[in-house]
Amino acid sequence: MSSPINEWSHSHQERAKRILASYPDPRSAIMPLLYVASLEHGCVSPNAMREVAAVTGVTAAQVESVASFYTMFKRDEVGTYLVSVCTSISCY
Repeated sequence: MSSPINEWSHSHQERAKRILASYPDPRSAIMPLLYVASLEHGCVSPNAMREVAAVTGVTAAQVESVASFYTMFKRDEVGTYLVSVCTSISCY
């Protein structure tokens, strides 16, 4: 069975393979792979999360828990410009 990332563009496949090779445990590559998946798909879609889960050996729910925790991972497509406003105490 082929890896889900084999359907990505060549440059994103190569980047994902380098990322996976740089971590002794594939689970440690979830965040950087989510970033590459978002570049491939335009956002971190449910399909992108399943692809990352398949190559890292975790469940899609575990990948979704990472993607939903960090606001930098957009789970819906965004427009040309994205304005983010920090409202946490550290930004005040």
